[in-house]
Amino acid sequence: MKVSPLYIYRETHFPLERVARYMGDLAERYGSAKAQKAKSERRIGAVTEEMERQIGRIEEDGDRMEAIRFKRDFFNGRVSAVARYERIKHVFSPEVRQETEQIFESREAAQKGLAAIEAEFEACSEDDREWLQHVYREDSELRDAVMFMNSAIVPKLEKYLQTPVKQHDRSLRKLDYTLIKFLTRASMKTSPFANLTYSGMGNFNGPEQHGVKRLYPRINDSILLQVFDKLCLDPELIIRLEYRLNATCVELEGKYYITVLQNSKGERQLYKSRQGLVTLRSNEAFRTLFGKLSVQSALSYDDMRETFTSLGIDESKADDTLLHLIRNGVLERTDVLNEQAGELLGELIRKLERYGLEHPCLEVLKSLRHLTGQLTDNFDRNMVERLYEGLEELSAMCGTEAMPRRSMLYIDGIDETVTTRSFREQEHRLNRLSQYQQLMMCFDTVVKMQFAAGEFFRQHYGSAFVPANSQEASKVLRDMAEVIFSDMEMMKETYGFFNWKKAYMHPRIRQLHETAGQLASFLNHAPDEQEIVIPDDQLNKWLGQIREVLGERLLSHSFFVQEDGEHMVVNHMYKGFSIYFARFLKYLKDTGQAYPDYLSECFDRNRVADIRNTFGFNANIRKRTVQREIALPIQSMTESDQFLSWLDLGLRYNASTGSAEFFEQENGETIRPQFLGTLVLVAAPAILTTFDVLSSHGTSYFDLGELVIHERMKEAGMNQSDVIHVPRISLGDHELIVSRAKWLIPSRTLLELHKEKDRFGSWQRVLDFVEEHGIPLRFYARAFITDMKDMSEGGERKPQFINLSSPLLFQLFIQQAGKTEYLVIEEEFPVADPQQGCVREYTYEITCGEAYGDAAANH
Repeated sequence: MKVSPLYIYRETHFPLERVARYMGDLAERYGSAKAQKAKSERRIGAVTEEMERQIGRIEEDGDRMEAIRFKRDFFNGRVSAVARYERIKHVFSPEVRQETEQIFESREAAQKGLAAIEAEFEACSEDDREWLQHVYREDSELRDAVMFMNSAIVPKLEKYLQTPVKQHDRSLRKLDYTLIKFLTRASMKTSPFANLTYSGMGNFNGPEQHGVKRLYPRINDSILLQVFDKLCLDPELIIRLEYRLNATCVELEGKYYITVLQNSKGERQLYKSRQGLVTLRSNEAFRTLFGKLSVQSALSYDDMRETFTSLGIDESKADDTLLHLIRNGVLERTDVLNEQAGELLGELIRKLERYGLEHPCLEVLKSLRHLTGQLTDNFDRNMVERLYEGLEELSAMCGTEAMPRRSMLYIDGIDETVTTRSFREQEHRLNRLSQYQQLMMCFDTVVKMQFAAGEFFRQHYGSAFVPANSQEASKVLRDMAEVIFSDMEMMKETYGFFNWKKAYMHPRIRQLHETAGQLASFLNHAPDEQEIVIPDDQLNKWLGQIREVLGERLLSHSFFVQEDGEHMVVNHMYKGFSIYFARFLKYLKDTGQAYPDYLSECFDRNRVADIRNTFGFNANIRKRTVQREIALPIQSMTESDQFLSWLDLGLRYNASTGSAEFFEQENGETIRPQFLGTLVLVAAPAILTTFDVLSSHGTSYFDLGELVIHERMKEAGMNQSDVIHVPRISLGDHELIVSRAKWLIPSRTLLELHKEKDRFGSWQRVLDFVEEHGIPLRFYARAFITDMKDMSEGGERKPQFINLSSPLLFQLFIQQAGKTEYLVIEEEFPVADPQQGCVREYTYEITCGEAYGDAAANH
């Protein structure tokens, strides 16, 4: 096990004091008043029994009937009991009178307490909204940030801030929910969005360095790449460029088939991330042109046009045909923008100036570059507004589809301060993280896909296969992709949907599936206590089974964690391989020698190769962290002359891992082509995903608590109506929490408790409900997906902080319930304290090579 000598820290920029108003304890005080009332009511039974005995001894009929009526009213808590008592109390003993009067006093006190809470609830409803308006009025930075997130609300927000809260109409009150969601997220969750959170680097046992906070604004690269494509089709420029044949072009039965990358329809944030197929009828002109390009690698436009005209094709038709081939990706420009450039906008300007292209967009681009440079130190909405206008002008000028304003800019907040931590103090927790890393591999669908693909390869291609040309390379990748993505039930496992009755034929897949089922069963049948602890003896048994199945396999994961005293809690576990570090390292100048040594030992020595494309997604711009690069056969992007193409690679079967692996033909070394960007692979083209799946491992988009919820929902069938509680889950010594306590609530249950015209009564009913089910009064809530078909439908799945003591957050909670079938409630841990100032999250990376150990041997 190797722990990266660097870690990432992320801190919220807006202090917790901004949400202190919503951290009250009104719900707790309601619970106390309710408990006090219940305590007094528990005495009634004994008192009324004694009353009955004494009533039985009353001789006068009128007194006896009045005493019976009083006892009934008293027992049922009716208001009339007080007046009846004054008329009849003389018939009871002094002891009964004393008890009765004490209960009357307790009831009156409890009633006054509840009345006071109701009055405070109503007052808080106004105060919550007053504070919200106050925060956005006073904090221009926060105001600018929310308008940057959603420029459409700007006119309404200005009216909202100028209008007294009591005069807000229904339309303005709706804005409360947008603003409270943004405020709680900005202050309480480390969201790497604009200036909400600043990310920095830390090291173990190294020196601290003081630095400043900076913003790094970038225009969405997808816009600039599309603009460059459009300009390169300009009649003045298109004839001055050189072109190569798309490397995937194959001829079969009188047709050419070319795999191309395209912009997804309706997707305006990514650039050429969808894979498509272009089909052309074979003819003499294409055979001649493509033959020349196969020999000469690249041709000028004039040479290609001359190739057509020499065959008797009219010059105008030759131009039209070439334009069609270029526009559709059959012919690719040899001159491309470096998507990994530190500043793509600057590179675009330099290219256009070098070409001498006279186009009005050049001045717009220079203006945009000047504006982005002025956003580095502070966030200025007026400057952002001018950028939006400039980008809209650019799109209109170049004929590209205008992008929504919220997607036009990408801003990273970077804290240049370098922090330090003691490795020895963290070592035990890091070892626990590595155990969790290996434990979760029993759920890894990518590894299972590799086993299936490896067995297919062994049976159909033998021990090794070296493609002789593009056609053979394309075929073997298509075959592997078909095997990888053919099992839809296995794909569901990525999100925690398991069928334990499924009988996998491959022995390694079956063993992982059985281990995963054992773990799921252990958790599902654990006692419903405060915490489920996976004991070390059981944990080590499962780890032994998993290691035996995985063989000599390279694993690397990044863990996003928070800490609270002796406890560490895992927020997310994603792939490692320097992916999340490279995104931020591009902003930092010096990381010392320890980190390059870690990269060399863990990734270069294991021959990890990066596929450097970004697909116009700015978070994919990253510092080079590995020496080797792989160029895709379509729309390749590389920064090195030493890159490998798909024709430099072969495939072979690795008996240790049970998988097919790539190797370099020249020297026989294993090569692991991977996409080391942060874009999830489901949004990437299939050819890239195939390379990555065959060379890496996956990540699980669920935690163990969510797995248990899925299991219990299966047991209940489609009519799940009860609350499901899953305790906190931790490893061994409680120190590493891998899943916070959760409660699944059918939304209709909450909605039935809520009546719009009785908000205080609704609040009481919900508080009684959460008390009944042991749900805390402060928590995070989000929609819970119960079916794979819902995974692609979008919707709000980010966890929302709720404190039921806040009427505004209570209403937001009810609003959430109205938008989804199920809500999952997750305990708040660590508990946010306004005295802390901010929320901090750490990212650690742990890599395991051929030898698995329990010690972090690199420190």
